[in-house]
Amino acid sequence: MMFVISLATMVSDIVTHVLKENGMDLTMQGVSGKIYSVDLVCEGDEEYLDGSPEHEELFMRMVEVLGLDPDYLID
Repeated sequence: MMFVISLATMVSDIVTHVLKENGMDLTMQGVSGKIYSVDLVCEGDEEYLDGSPEHEELFMRMVEVLGLDPDYLID
């Protein structure tokens, strides 16, 4: 259990560092607290984010800053 907690803390610190270096003054905890209300909606072949425009924009900005491909996250 301690290994998992240590690993999660290390990943959180790395994500926070990358976000701050790219102009997002948020911690990983702050980001997760803001975007928890963004839902992925799947209707047929269409997938989209559903939430407040501010939280959707924050999610997409975080994905961009971290260099993640949204297709792998939303697929």
